[in-house]
Amino acid sequence: MFGHTLIRIDSENQNELLSYAVTYAAVTTDTNGILYAYKGIFGYYHGYFSILPYYEKVAEYSNIEHRDIWEYQLNLTEEEVRRLVMHVWELRDIYADYYFFDENCSFDLLLLLEVARPSLHLTDAFWNSKVRFWVIPVDTIRVIKESGLITTEKYRPSQATRILAIASRMEIDEQKVALNVANKKTSPQAVIAMEAAPEEKMKILDLTAELLQYKYARKQLEKEEYLKQFLPTLNARSTLGKQAADAYAITPPEPPEQGHLPGRLSLGAGYRTDSFFTEMGWRAAYHDLLDPDEGFTEGAQIDFFDISGRYYFEENSLKLQRLRFIDIVSLSPRNAFFKPVSWKVNTGFDRELFSDGEEHLIYRVNPGGGFSYKSDLLGLSYIMIETDLQLSGGLKDNYSLGFGASAGIIQKLTGSWKIHLSARSIYYEAGDEHRSVNVSLAQNFKITTNNSVTCSLSREKTYDHYQSDVNLSWNIYF
Repeated sequence: MFGHTLIRIDSENQNELLSYAVTYAAVTTDTNGILYAYKGIFGYYHGYFSILPYYEKVAEYSNIEHRDIWEYQLNLTEEEVRRLVMHVWELRDIYADYYFFDENCSFDLLLLLEVARPSLHLTDAFWNSKVRFWVIPVDTIRVIKESGLITTEKYRPSQATRILAIASRMEIDEQKVALNVANKKTSPQAVIAMEAAPEEKMKILDLTAELLQYKYARKQLEKEEYLKQFLPTLNARSTLGKQAADAYAITPPEPPEQGHLPGRLSLGAGYRTDSFFTEMGWRAAYHDLLDPDEGFTEGAQIDFFDISGRYYFEENSLKLQRLRFIDIVSLSPRNAFFKPVSWKVNTGFDRELFSDGEEHLIYRVNPGGGFSYKSDLLGLSYIMIETDLQLSGGLKDNYSLGFGASAGIIQKLTGSWKIHLSARSIYYEAGDEHRSVNVSLAQNFKITTNNSVTCSLSREKTYDHYQSDVNLSWNIYF
C-alpha cells in the first residue's frame, strides 16, 4: 500500500516496456526484520540510483507481486530529459544515506526532476513542512501534479487483476474448466470439443493462458513445462478467432493521489459505562479499514503512531486511551485462483479492564493470521486466530498471554457509508488468567475526500465485568 515510484525514460523508437527506468533504492543484505527496520529508519543503508529495463519492474510488480501500476506522463522537454539522464549518470556510483520515512525512493526522485527543470521546487513541500516528518510515495505524486508536470495518467492492471476481470465475466463451471486446463487435468483441445458457444470457449482459453503466464512468473512452472502447456493453449485459442477489443476492459479504480491525505485528526465525544467523555485522536499515517477506500487497497490497513486521549466528566480526569506505534491488517480475499493468507499485527499502549473493574494502561503485542473472503452479500469477511500479550504491573506476574480468534464483516452499504461488524474472544491462560469477549459495530460516513464521521458501538466482558462504549467522532485528514 505504500508503493514505489520510479521514472521511465521513453524513446520514440521503441515500445514503452523496452524503455529504461531510473529508480532509487537502498542496498540491503539483512534478513532479520527488526534489524532491517532499524537500519532503514535511522539511515544505516546506502541508497543508490540505478537504471534498468522497465519491463523488469513490470514483471516484478504486476506479474509477481499483484501490484497495479499507475503511469503519469510528464511534460519535460527533450533537453530537460537529457539533463536528468546526464545527472543520473553522474550519480551512478555515489550513495546517499537512505531513510525509510523521508529521504526514500520517492523523495530523491523529486531531486532529479528539479535538476531537469531548475525552476521547480518540489522538495520544498517536505523540507518546509512543520507537521510532516515523512514522505509517502503518493504524496510526491500529489506535489508533482500540483506543479503542472503531469499531462496524462494511465492505469496498468496487474496480471492478477486481469485474471479476476476475465473470470468475473464467466460462469463458475467455465472457471473450473480453465483451472483444470492450467493444472493439466484436461487439455485445450477438450475445450474446443465442448458443446458451448465460441465466445465461452474463448474466455476459457484466454483465462487459461493468463493463469499459465502467472504460474510461470511465480516460478510455479519451469520453462519447459510452461511451454508444453502454453503453446497448445495458444494453438487451440487461435482456431476461435479474435475476441472483441473491449471484451475484458477493466474500469480503472480511483488514482492513488485522489484518496484521502495520510494524517488524521479526530474530535469526538461518547459514553462509556458510567461517564460521558470527549476524545481527541491523532494519527501520523496512513489508512485504516474504516477510512474511505478511494485511492487505496480494500482490506489493507497501515497505521503509524495512532494516539488518542479522553477526558471523563464524571471522574474529572484526562487519560491516555491509546498509543499504537504500528497497526497493520492485510485482508486479502481468497478465491478459486488465489489463496493468500490474511494477517495482522499491532503493538502499543491500550486501556483494558482489570479484575478490579477499572481500566488500566497496558502494553500490547497482538499478531494474528487467518483467511478472508469477498461476496456481494457480506462484502469482505474474515476470521483470524490471534495471540495477545499484555504487559502491566497491575497483572499477576506482570503479564498475561492469551490465545483466541476474531471475525468480522466489512461492507460498503453506499459509496459513502461503510460498516465494520466484528467480534473477538481471547482466553488468557498464562500469567494473569482471564477471558475477554468483545463485539463492536463501527460505521464511517464519508463527507468529502478529507472529512468523515465515525460512529462506533461496542460491548465487552472481561473477567466478570461488563462495559459498553458509544463514540461519535469527526475525522479530518491532512
